[in-house]
Amino acid sequence: MIGLKVNNKDMTAKIKYEEQQIQIKENLNLLKQKLKNHQLDFSKKSTNWGYVGDLEFILNHLKEMNQFLK
Repeated sequence: MIGLKVNNKDMTAKIKYEEQQIQIKENLNLLKQKLKNHQLDFSKKSTNWGYVGDLEFILNHLKEMNQFLK
């Protein structure tokens, strides 16, 4: 992995790692909520293939991320 340059002399890899773990968990929770809202919108317009495309886009990115973390 390519090393990241950090300007803050007090920043350590451990601190940055922990911060990013928190941010990822927050983003996953936000994604869960947005998926619920998306499903509610889809239920009102269930013939609209655009919603399916949205999920396909998200699913492809999730698969890519899961492959990256093997």
